[in-house]
Amino acid sequence: MKVLLEIDDNRTDFFLELLTSLKYIKVLNSFEDYKSSKHFLEFADAFQQAKEDEQGRIQLPLAKDVLNEI
Repeated sequence: MKVLLEIDDNRTDFFLELLTSLKYIKVLNSFEDYKSSKHFLEFADAFQQAKEDEQGRIQLPLAKDVLNEI
């Protein structure tokens, strides 16, 4: 079974160390592999903005307006 977890940044190192110490758990990719990835950071930022737009905290421009600027 595969599980995706969201862990507070200040607890990530401890949690990964705990997981890797258990022989029956295989960590496929640590967050450190992705954290420095430019594409991952851009995707995470876009996802957060979309979430805030849905919650009404911010208003993103419409896709047609963005396309008209190009």
